[in-house]
Amino acid sequence: PFGAAPPAAAKPASPFGAPPAAGGAAPASPFGSAAPAKPAAEGASPFAQSGAANPFGEATASRAKPKPAEEDTRSAWEKLPKPAMAQVVIVLSFTTIISLMLATFWVVVQLGGVSFNDQ
Repeated sequence: PFGAAPPAAAKPASPFGAPPAAGGAAPASPFGSAAPAKPAAEGASPFAQSGAANPFGEATASRAKPKPAEEDTRSAWEKLPKPAMAQVVIVLSFTTIISLMLATFWVVVQLGGVSFNDQ
């Protein structure tokens, strides 16, 4: 196995296209034998309604009637957004860190480690 001659290297297939057809001629379209798309009618609007399915789940592209507005009876306090637990943890951590820094500075000042050039 280690002293044998390497096998004849075949030309590697291209990862970017299909192998040529059995007849030797490559297909004209990269999509195989799919029929070409129909050209748009002259002057047709690309925004006109078509018979195609709507990607937003509606059967047709008809306009939906707006729902009547409901009166919001909540108080101003109830309308405030509720904070997430992660937001509470972040605020508490910043507050704790800043408080510890100020407390440490106060201790250093009380021990005489900081002088403000007072006379």
